[in-house]
Amino acid sequence: MAHIAPSHGARGYSLIELLVALAIAGVIGGVVATSNSAVLATYSPRQASQTLLSILADASLRSRTEMLNSAWGVKVLSSPSEAIEFEGSTYATRTVAQDRIFALPGGITLSGATEIDFAKFTGLPASVSTTTFSTTYASSSVVTSSMGASS
Repeated sequence: MAHIAPSHGARGYSLIELLVALAIAGVIGGVVATSNSAVLATYSPRQASQTLLSILADASLRSRTEMLNSAWGVKVLSSPSEAIEFEGSTYATRTVAQDRIFALPGGITLSGATEIDFAKFTGLPASVSTTTFSTTYASSSVVTSSMGASS
């Protein structure tokens, strides 16, 4: 079997070459991280709206079916970022033991209606309202009307 001897001119990479490669990797990583956070910030309001729509549909259904012989509603909080489905005519008079808490994406700003109450028997919302979730890059709204909720 033949033995191949290393060339006397091959010495590996110099410290400068390694530092340049590391700097290039750092710049590429910074660009990717910034782009990724912008994409996530664009998606977060839409994700929050979709989550709220699901919770509102469930609260309306619970009111229509008279689950626990009561009305149901949803309270949206900005800190912590969550939505609470509650049993009762209002959040203030709710039965705390029945609360169902749902996490919403962080880093979003909440504006508009923060409490949506549904009437017992009909499951219709007590009032017309709009809840808006936003970031620097995007916003998404949920409109609750006499016909229910939509985004």
